[in-house]
Amino acid sequence: MRLHIKIMIMFSSVLIIVIGVLSVIAFKHIDTTLEDQLSVSTLDMAITVASMTEIKEGLKYHENYEDIQAFIEVFRKDTRYHYIIVMDMNGIQYSYPYTTGIGKPYKNGGETRVLEEGVSYSNYDRNELISAVQGFAPVFHGDEQVGAVLIGLLSDDIQQENVKSRRNLEWMLVFSVCVVIGVAYLLSVSIKRSIFGLEPKEIAMLLSEKELILKSINRGILAIDLKGYVLLNNHVASDLLDLPREAEGENLSKYNEALMTIMQSDILSEADINDSEIIIGGARRLMIKTCLMRNAAQEIVGAIASVEDYSVVMRMAEDITNYKEINDSLRAQNHEFMNKLHTVSGLIQLGNYEEAINYIDNVAKLTQKFSLILKDQIMDSKVAGLLLSKYNILKEAKVEFYIDKSSYLKALPKDLTSDDLCSIIGNIMDNSYQALIHQEDPSIQLLIISDKKECHIDVYNNGPAIEAQKQEDVYEKTFTTKGSGHGMGMAIVKNIIDAHNGTITWENNEGVWWHVTI
Repeated sequence: MRLHIKIMIMFSSVLIIVIGVLSVIAFKHIDTTLEDQLSVSTLDMAITVASMTEIKEGLKYHENYEDIQAFIEVFRKDTRYHYIIVMDMNGIQYSYPYTTGIGKPYKNGGETRVLEEGVSYSNYDRNELISAVQGFAPVFHGDEQVGAVLIGLLSDDIQQENVKSRRNLEWMLVFSVCVVIGVAYLLSVSIKRSIFGLEPKEIAMLLSEKELILKSINRGILAIDLKGYVLLNNHVASDLLDLPREAEGENLSKYNEALMTIMQSDILSEADINDSEIIIGGARRLMIKTCLMRNAAQEIVGAIASVEDYSVVMRMAEDITNYKEINDSLRAQNHEFMNKLHTVSGLIQLGNYEEAINYIDNVAKLTQKFSLILKDQIMDSKVAGLLLSKYNILKEAKVEFYIDKSSYLKALPKDLTSDDLCSIIGNIMDNSYQALIHQEDPSIQLLIISDKKECHIDVYNNGPAIEAQKQEDVYEKTFTTKGSGHGMGMAIVKNIIDAHNGTITWENNEGVWWHVTI
């Protein structure tokens, strides 16, 4: 059975039972209340009749039965009561609903107290023949009790009095049941919509799948509501952001004010996807991708952040970049080698043997000179491999690439890795190469001096100066000289240098000089 049908049936059943019980109590209360009211009314009428002079005098002086019967019947017909019995102290009836009972003793019972004790009271007479409300009142002539009056109202009339009230209550009961069923239906539909039509088994499956996904994913996942309280976080997010494993229900600002500010800013901006970076503990740099959470009505209800360690992302990017660079380098080497072979082949075919030998010697000297600098002065194999790759690519592109003779790389400062240094040099050289695309006699020069205390890098290109209107945007993620609007290189360089408390500057001086110190 579907969940919303179960909810509707259970909700309706409970409320119908409650309404049924209350209705039984109400019907009983109506019957009891009406009986009480009629009892009081009957007793009052009995007292009224007992106080009439005609009745007092008739019983005192034992007047003719027919006179009292005639008087009582005229009075009774003007009321709703079924019988009025007047009796003397011996129970002899002076009036009775039927003339055959006049002058005979009263035998239906209930008169003992009124004749013996002289008190007024009412009772409910239920016997096999009739069921009636009765009122007894003593008749006094002066201080002497001379008889009693009994007034009765049959239960059929009581039920007639009760029919209208019961009918109204029955209609109200039917209406209430209809309302309950309607409300139960609307409630079940509302609940079904709020859980997107899912059944309990499906919800349980989704929750278990969510837990498995959060545990298996290798990046941090953190979700907050509009007030900044943590809705969920996996163990990777806890480790990266220094959060407790059970942070759900806690306010994020209690543990990480910077991330809280970023995520709430993204919520206010109403941009569905945002990229940001934060530094944890002064050293660990994290990449944050924030996505807004919306409900079924497309209202923003919070945000979820994907958190990654910047160094891990950079290693992945560098691995991919290295494959590309190796491929480009091999392609460039092969292309350059084929060009040189064709040149040597042409010179030999023309019989210019000496010129061919000189050409081979010059090429060998240039290559050997560059290789010796890398071998003897650049002691880091990753950096040397990067520079050799750049040399071949730039050579094919007809861009002269020089490494200053005074360059050396003996060691790196503490915490600066070869990967970081390759990223800095590679991105600055790529940026310089892009600036030289339309430049005549393009050239790039590199100076690198590094030991355990300090690393200094100078990169020069003879391209056009950086325009004044772009100078403030050099390190923005979207800055590029390619014109595509997707530049990331200098932003990456700036982030790495800032993370190591280094400096990067540039100047326009017959080209562009970049200076990096860490």
